Amino acid sequence: MKNKTKMLSIVLAIVMILTSVSIGVPTFAASKPSATQITSIKAVNNGFKVKWKKKSVTGYQVQYSTSKKFTSKTSKTLKVNKAKTTSKTVKKLKAKKKYYVRVRTYKTVKINGKSIRIYSGWSKAKTVTTKK
Repeated sequence: MKNKTKMLSIVLAIVMILTSVSIGVPTFAASKPSATQITSIKAVNNGFKVKWKKKSVTGYQVQYSTSKKFTSKTSKTLKVNKAKTTSKTVKKLKAKKKYYVRVRTYKTVKINGKSIRIYSGWSKAKTVTTKK
């Protein structure tokens, strides 16, 4: 019985040591920021204005596309670097054209002296048809 207990203690000690060792992994895991939602989208002359819910993050990205699939050829992504900003107006687009719009949040964190951005998932896409 003593040998089994001693052996179990050794196995547990080895498991604890192995789980505490990190190989090339940062000492903490930066959590993904929470996603946001589009609250409204309105067509303006040759463009649109999109509004979203405020989150406690570093900034936002707004992506618009002429395709539901947001392919790289049909999409454009804009940065909103201020966390307090909750809307973006996009102009100089084609008139009477249907666009798909989505938004995501990001946090900037420093890991090993390097700043990296951690992105949330995209919001659900909303559609808008620009005015003439």
